[in-house]
Amino acid sequence: MANKFPKTTLIIVVLGIFLLLAGCQDKQELQSFELDGEIYEFPDFVFAQIPNAPHAYAFATEARDVLKYFPCYCGCHVESINHRSNLDCFFDEEQSTDEMIVYDDHGAG
Repeated sequence: MANKFPKTTLIIVVLGIFLLLAGCQDKQELQSFELDGEIYEFPDFVFAQIPNAPHAYAFATEARDVLKYFPCYCGCHVESINHRSNLDCFFDEEQSTDEMIVYDDHGAG
């Protein structure tokens, strides 16, 4: 009795599923923002709601070591969001590395 699906069909289906899943990754599209001669690359959500949000993210990027000492009073410290300081409103510290900053959308409004 012959197989219902030839081996090449199975390979094509598996490859198609793999490509589909690879395309569904959560990628941040970046836009450039210039302030005082410095160029920053921020995700689209930084530009989406509040006009001055890119300025706030630029400040936060430059003052990361200071923001960790400022508490956030907006209620984001609750258990579901679990922000420890104002730093967490702008950055995902758990996913960020020395080579790559991962921004949090909470500071964008």
